[in-house]
Amino acid sequence: MNHRVAHAFALLAKAREYGMEILCVLVSSGKDSVALMDIVVRSGVPATFVTKYLVPDLEMDEVVFREQERRYGIKIHRVAAPRRASMLANDVLRIEHIWDTEGGTVGPLSKKFDKFLVSLSGTPWLATGIRKTDNPTRAIALSKYPNPHPKNCRVYPIAEWRKGEVWEYIKQRDLPVSPAYRLFGRSLDCLNIKHVYPLKAGLPGDYAKIVKDFPLIEPLMWVYEKRVRQYGATNLPEC
Repeated sequence: MNHRVAHAFALLAKAREYGMEILCVLVSSGKDSVALMDIVVRSGVPATFVTKYLVPDLEMDEVVFREQERRYGIKIHRVAAPRRASMLANDVLRIEHIWDTEGGTVGPLSKKFDKFLVSLSGTPWLATGIRKTDNPTRAIALSKYPNPHPKNCRVYPIAEWRKGEVWEYIKQRDLPVSPAYRLFGRSLDCLNIKHVYPLKAGLPGDYAKIVKDFPLIEPLMWVYEKRVRQYGATNLPEC
C-alpha cells in the first residue's frame, strides 16, 4: 500500500513540475473519490474540491461530504451536473443509463463545464479518481495519454490502484464511506433503476428527493418491481 501512496504523491509532484500551482479535484461520495481526496489533502497541494449532483442534498452523499469538510477543514462545492437542467426541462431520464451503468468511458468534460471549473477553482488542472482497473475500456483510454498530462492539464493520482487497494487505504485511514455501498455496493452516480430501487426501503428520504425531481422514476420502478417479483432480484432478464 505504501508504494501506491508514494506513487500518487509522485504524480502530483510531477504535475507541479509541469506548472500546476492549484488543483481542481472532481469528487463524489464513492470509494475512489474518498481515497483521492485524502491523498490530495495529505500531499499538501492547494486544491478546490467540486462535486456534481443530479439530485441535490442526498443524505448518502452529504454524510460523506460533511465528514470530509470537518476532517480536512475544507469546503466541497456542490454544483449541478450539466445534464440536470435539460433532464428537468424535458422530463428526460437518460434511458440508456437507467438499467446499466457499466460503460466506463473516459470522455472529456463539456467545454462549458470545463470553463466553469476553471472559473471556480482558478486553475485548468483537474484530478479525478478514475482507475485503469475499473474496466478494459477505461484502461485503454488512460493508457493512451501520459499521467500527468501537461497539455490537457489532467492528473489521475490513483489510476494504477486496484479496487482492493482502495478499500485497504480507506480502512487504514478510517475514511467515511457512503451508506449506498451497503445497499448496492457503489455510490449513486446516475439514475440507474437497479440502484434507485434499494433506496425505497433503505434510504426513503433520498428516494423521495429523487422522485420529486424525476417523477418518471415511479412508473419505471413499477416495471422493475414487477420483474423482481417475477424473476427475482438476481435473475432479471436484460432490459
